[in-house]
Amino acid sequence: MTEEEYQRIKEAEKERLRARKKLRALKKRSTQANTIQSALQRVKRGAETLLQRSSDLIDRLTHETAREEARLEMALDASTDEDPSTEARTLEDADREARAEALVQQLKMTAATRPVPSDASSPSASDENDERDADDTLPEKTIGRMPRE
Repeated sequence: MTEEEYQRIKEAEKERLRARKKLRALKKRSTQANTIQSALQRVKRGAETLLQRSSDLIDRLTHETAREEARLEMALDASTDEDPSTEARTLEDADREARAEALVQQLKMTAATRPVPSDASSPSASDENDERDADDTLPEKTIGRMPRE
C-alpha cells in the first residue's frame, strides 16, 4: 500500500466517522425533540381534561344555583301567600316559647333565692316548709307541652 492510498483510506475513514458522529448527534436531538413533544402533548391533554372538568363543574354549579334560587323564590312566594291560620299557629308557637322562657327564668330566680342549709346532713323543719312552698310554685308536670292558661 502506498502512501497515497493510505492517506485516501485515512481520509475516507475520517469522513465516515464524522458522518457517524453527525448521525448520532442528529438522533440525540431527534429523541430529545420527541420527548419534549410527547411531554407537551401530555400537558395539553391534561389541560384540556382539566378545562373540561372545570366547565362541567361550573355548568353543574350554575344549574344547582338556578334551581335553588327558584326554590327560594317559590318558598318566599308561598310564605307571603300563607293563610291566616298558619300565621296564627306561628304566633301561638312564639307565645308558647315566650311563656316557657318566662317560666324557666322564674324557676331560676326561685332556685337562686332559696336559702342554702348550713348543715346539709340534718334538714330542719323550716327547710322542709321551704321545699313544700317551692314545690307549690312549680307547674304541674306535663309530657312535652305546657298547660294552657
